[in-house]
Formats: sequence, structure tokens, C-alpha cells
Amino acid sequence: MFTQYRHHIALYKTSLAQSDYLCVNLLPKIGCEVRSLLIDCCFSVLQHDLFIKYFGKKMPTIFPNLERIGLVSYQYNQLMVFLDSLHDLNHLTEIRLYGLFSIRSVDQPTAVRSLFRANNNQLTTILIDDQSRSLHFRSIDCYLNILRLRINLKTTADLPYLFHAVPNVQYLDVIIDKHGSSWTYFDELKLSPLLHLTHFQLTSTKQLWMLEELLELFVQLPIVQHLSLFLFTDDRRLIEGDTILSSLSSTVQQFDYAINFSHKMSSDLVEERSQMLQIPKLSWLLQVFLYGSIPSGLNHFAVILNAAPNLFRLGLSFECLWHLIGNPQICLLLGQRITSLAIYNNATDPSSVTLNEEHIPIIASTFFRVCYLYANLTHLPKSTTILSNNDILENFTTQNLSAQSCEQEYQVISPCSSESMVVCLLAQFKEHRLVGVGIDGEFSEYLQKKAKQWLQDNTVLCGQEFEAVFNDELDRLLIWM
Repeated sequence: MFTQYRHHIALYKTSLAQSDYLCVNLLPKIGCEVRSLLIDCCFSVLQHDLFIKYFGKKMPTIFPNLERIGLVSYQYNQLMVFLDSLHDLNHLTEIRLYGLFSIRSVDQPTAVRSLFRANNNQLTTILIDDQSRSLHFRSIDCYLNILRLRINLKTTADLPYLFHAVPNVQYLDVIIDKHGSSWTYFDELKLSPLLHLTHFQLTSTKQLWMLEELLELFVQLPIVQHLSLFLFTDDRRLIEGDTILSSLSSTVQQFDYAINFSHKMSSDLVEERSQMLQIPKLSWLLQVFLYGSIPSGLNHFAVILNAAPNLFRLGLSFECLWHLIGNPQICLLLGQRITSLAIYNNATDPSSVTLNEEHIPIIASTFFRVCYLYANLTHLPKSTTILSNNDILENFTTQNLSAQSCEQEYQVISPCSSESMVVCLLAQFKEHRLVGVGIDGEFSEYLQKKAKQWLQDNTVLCGQEFEAVFNDELDRLLIWM
């Protein structure tokens, strides 16, 4: 059992002290036995920096038998640094990415090339989850080493580049994020046949599909055995009779098929069906993200909460959160279940109530189990720094007193600012034993440059072990405790 434990190491939801102990005292001793490794930057927000600090130049030495790596919530720069550390790992063939952040168009070629050629072109499997942002291939891309691939594309126009890039792929799972351009016709895409593909899954629920397009796609899958489709359509031929079944290749042994059919339904029928809705136990539902208001009323959301005993992560706008807190039944369930909370900006009515300091004590007392917190404070102004020149000059009479320390001493945090909200949040959540905190907002230049020092000087984190940075790419203050 202990050997199995050593084989699979997950640095997931670990505190700074736990991770540091593992990296210093444990992993160097058992690294040769580790087969799979997961590094989490979603909850343990600065985990990557710590791992690279200890192992960035010693991966082949410490983890010689590593076979699989999982990376959670990585940004482009982090991904590039980590991939650069992967070389001469003779057993490493698989990388999994979860919640990959958006990568700029100008950086996409480098990102794709570095990922698909990582570890001296020895990778055969790359699996990217549906919470990750899309990647884009070029017409010149070709990676013969890839045999299993799960990936997100932006539109169907990216399919030809993908098919050309992985000619030897045997398992392919594609999610298309957006609808294609109106002028793009599927039969003009010139798909290359995938002669080795036996398992194919396609999820495309943003673009209308027609029978002719599926037939064109099927031609490029001559030996597919397991076919799974989840599509959006208004073509009745895809839901009536056995048209779709008769169009399949004789090689297909298993066919999974789900259709989101575009058909207008009367409001009375919608209401009738919603009243009759009964939800089974949702044991696998771990996280819920709500954007905008809840369309079907609070009672319907309570039904979902009751059916999901393992739900731990909730993300929603403050307006929506405040409505939920006002419901005693929902409030009780949220407090018992949620350990990870994300509060987004209101996306609807700009005149609606916005998050401020008077709300924080109520939120903190409601979500008493929260260890991981994100808040969007972009609606608040940054704090104005006020300096007293006379006091600064007086203080300079003290020998060895630097201008920097003088400036630090006379910083003033403006009320109702992003900085004052950070102070309030950390104070109210002090007893929660927070592990990871992410805060979007406009902050003073000093906080952006010296986040850890500012937090030590102005918040309840003084005297506590933590790391903090202001991430310029995300405009986000990240704190790991």
C-alpha cells in the first residue's frame, strides 16, 4: 500500500508548509519510485514556483521512472518553464492539463510545439480537459509521436490543421468551443484521413451540424470502432429514423450519440416540465459555476444542492451569491459543503449591489469551511498613497534609513479601495485557515512590486508563513499560505 502511495504523488490543495516539507524531505528520497505526479496551481496558487525551485534542473535525476504528469491551472509562462524541464525522462509518455489558461495567439505556435515535442518527442498521450482554453495548430505542424489526444479547438475551421498535425493518432477527443464563421462550409475544409484512428469523440454544441457535414467527417475515419458524438443541430434527419445509424462505417462497434436539438418550446410546456423535474443523486457533481442570475428561482438551486453531497466548489457573481445567502435553506447547505469559493463581478445590471466590506463578515460566517478563496474587486479603485515630505525628511536624520523604508512607513490605505478590501478579507477569513487566495483588482504600484512585503505590513498575515506575488498577466494578487 505504501509503495502504491509512493507511485502516485499529488501536490493538490497543499499548504505552503506541507509542500515545502514534501519537496525538501520526502520527494528526493522517493522520487525514483514516483510514476505519476500532479502539480496544482489552482488551490496551491504558487505551487509551480516552489516545485521548479527545487526540481527544475533535476527532473531526470529525481524522477527517473516518471510516466505521467498532470498540471492544474497553468499559464503560458509557467507551462513553458515546466516543459523546458522535461528532458531525458525515458518513461514519461503522458501529460494531462487541467484548467489551462488562455494563451495569446502570438504564443500559440510556441506553446503547441513545446507541448507536443516535450521530453525529446517521447510523449504519446496529451489529455487536456474541457475547462482548458483552446489551442490552435498551423498547417505545418506534424507530430508523429502522438497516439492519444484530447483537445479543445476554437471552431470547426481548426479541424483540418488538427487532423494533419496528428496523422498517427489512435484515440482522439475533440471539443469545439465556438460556432464557426458563417462563410465556412464544412465540405471545403479538406480534412486529412486519420488512418489509425479507432476511438473518436466529438463535442460541438455551439455550431449547428447538418447530416452532410457528418457524412464528410465519417469518410475521414475509415477504421473507427468507437464513435461518440454530442452535437447541436436543427436537422431533423439527425434525430428521426435510422438515418444516422445507416451512415456509419461497418467498422463501428460502439456508437454513443447525444443531440441538442434546436426547437422552440412553448413557455407553458417549459414550466410544466421544470415542475415535474426530479434530479437523481449527483454524487459526481463536485463544482458548480453560475454566470448571471439564477433563471429558475432559488428553489431549483436548492434541489441541486440537496442532490450533490460531494459538492465543494462554487463560483458565481456577487449579486447571485447575495441572493443565495438570503435563503436560509440554501445558506445552511452552502456552509456545510463549500470549501472553495469564487466571487465574480456582476455581469448584468451595473446598478445592482456590489461587493464591499460590509458584506465580508456575513460571507465569512456563512462559508465557514472555505480554505480557497477568489474575489473580483475590479469595481473598486486602487488606494491612493500619501506621503508626508516633512516627516520623511525628519526620518532621514536616522542613519542607514532608506528612502524605500520611509515610503513604506507613510503609505495610507484609502477607504473603499481594493487594498482596504484585501485587509478586510484576510481579517474576516483569518480563522478559516486559508490555503490559497486570488484577488483581481487595481492595486497600488508598491503592492504590485512587493506584494509579500505589503501584506506583512498591512494585514493579519504579519508573522505568518506565506508567499505572495502580483501576477501581471492575470492582474491578480496570489497568496499561498
